[in-house]
Amino acid sequence: MENNKSLNLGPGLLTVLIIELIFSSIGMVMIFLSLFIARKQLLEATKGSPTHASYLLITLIIMIIVIVGVILILSKKKIGVFTYFIAQVAVIINMIANSGLHLNIVFSFIIPVLMAIFIWHKKELFGFISKY
Repeated sequence: MENNKSLNLGPGLLTVLIIELIFSSIGMVMIFLSLFIARKQLLEATKGSPTHASYLLITLIIMIIVIVGVILILSKKKIGVFTYFIAQVAVIINMIANSGLHLNIVFSFIIPVLMAIFIWHKKELFGFISKY
């Protein structure tokens, strides 16, 4: 008989996914507001820098990809795992390109590492190994 316990995502993975979804959603709202303010400044007084607006736009696109990856992971799709981790690598590269290497980058590894650990424990759910 098959063990149905391994078919669930588990409380740890669900918690990390929900935290990531909440943080990404809040980040998207903040980026939308920042883009609106930067655009308004560029149109009115040309005080905002175009590189700042492009950084915000790139970050917004990456956040949307992270949210799509989280939703796909919640629906137990293997492509969601790849999408999420590729987007996280893009977030870190974007942070390094914008502000250089800082201690803050270490903190951006916490949730993806936790996600990787929990996904590793449920790897057969996503089809990374067979049950045979």
